[in-house]
Amino acid sequence: MSKLFIGLFSVSLFSLMNIQAQTLFVEPVKGKDTGTGTEHDPLSSLGRAVAIANTFTGKDPIKIKLYRGSICSPISWS
Repeated sequence: MSKLFIGLFSVSLFSLMNIQAQTLFVEPVKGKDTGTGTEHDPLSSLGRAVAIANTFTGKDPIKIKLYRGSICSPISWS
């Protein structure tokens, strides 16, 4: 019984890991558009985040998290 529980738990955990969103971070003040878009290496513009997000494949949701700051550049959505 315990092996069955561990197996089901592992499958459930794996399923939860697969529905995690692809996330990009934007911080206009300290970020840089040559960054990777991670929490520790954020991008500086929303436009660059959208451009990177457009390259993602798959059906996972994509999140763009914005830190406080001013975004002054025009944004083109495609």
